[in-house]
Amino acid sequence: LAPIAHQRGLRPLLPLMPRRGKSMLASYLDREPTIYPKYQWDFADPLLCIEVVYGTGDLFRTGSAAGPGSIEEQWRSKEFQKSPLGPGQGDWVKLVQGAQGGIGIATWCSAKCEVLPRRERLFVAGADRIDPLVEASYRQLHRKLTDIHFLADRQALASLVASTPEDLERAAAAASPWNLVYSVSGIEHFPEEREAYLAREAEKEVRAQGAQLVGPPLGSEAELLAALLRPDGSVHWRDRARGAHRSVYFLTTMDEAGRLDAVFDGLADQQGIDGGRVLRYLQPLIGGRACHLEFVVAADPADAADLEKVDEFCAQAARPLIEAGAFFSRPHGAWSQPAMEHARSSLWIHRKIKDIFDPDHILAPGRLTLGGSRAV
Repeated sequence: LAPIAHQRGLRPLLPLMPRRGKSMLASYLDREPTIYPKYQWDFADPLLCIEVVYGTGDLFRTGSAAGPGSIEEQWRSKEFQKSPLGPGQGDWVKLVQGAQGGIGIATWCSAKCEVLPRRERLFVAGADRIDPLVEASYRQLHRKLTDIHFLADRQALASLVASTPEDLERAAAAASPWNLVYSVSGIEHFPEEREAYLAREAEKEVRAQGAQLVGPPLGSEAELLAALLRPDGSVHWRDRARGAHRSVYFLTTMDEAGRLDAVFDGLADQQGIDGGRVLRYLQPLIGGRACHLEFVVAADPADAADLEKVDEFCAQAARPLIEAGAFFSRPHGAWSQPAMEHARSSLWIHRKIKDIFDPDHILAPGRLTLGGSRAV
């Protein structure tokens, strides 16, 4: 999708270097974060309209795609399914988004793109701790200075820029313990002046917190920017350390990231998980008002015992993290039980919605603790 959109002067809002074959529809339905917090106004963004088949067998289109008229008739009248609200005043797409296939099956979606800038520059700032970069992020995002914007620790940044084991080791040794990656851009009017002004102001916010621009640990800023805009997916960055991985991810606020990082480190130590195999990725959301915090645990795919150990650790990590304040808004697998228990006051709502839109419980039985199939 990205190169096709670029030909039309647009850019899709991408996750961080998605793996090869990753479905954009599946990514948006699962609320996977994108690297553009400046352009996210709601947790549903950038998803707009979908066509969905509910568990009842009914075909339904949400938002402005609902009509009047067929999709082709709407296109001919210059309507391009841009509004997510509707039909009526309902935000129906949110019933399906995040439900992991337990409410309906989406066949297609429309999604928000942004104007492809005429100029864009990428920067990497480094610090020994996460706190200065969090404060710089708050200030940059509040002023809407940056486009691409995320934080990565030494191991995560090395995995983003390296393509061989030798490069990975060299990049990890050169990278700062924590890194802020951001871009500034110039669009239609005075692009050079706009880019220069935003770059200058964004750097001021970094230096005001005692951090400094360091550049990528391997390659150039332009090469890293190109990889973020058009990832080739040759080897997924989360797998570059050992060949496979498992992740633990949740929502929090950026000022809580350091504390929850320490909680995760304590859990890893208790279970004998070496901290050197953990990659840390923090993605600001909705303009910095929240963030996606992810711990990627590298694993050896040829070692069944190692994979089992990592699987068990990542499955059990949710409960103590939830007790520490982490919000598992995408509770896959074993995480759903503690996550739903913590949200017990709203669990009846989820089950009621399941009964309405999938009354025979034939879709994703048992997903999100919403009950098994009554049709079997």
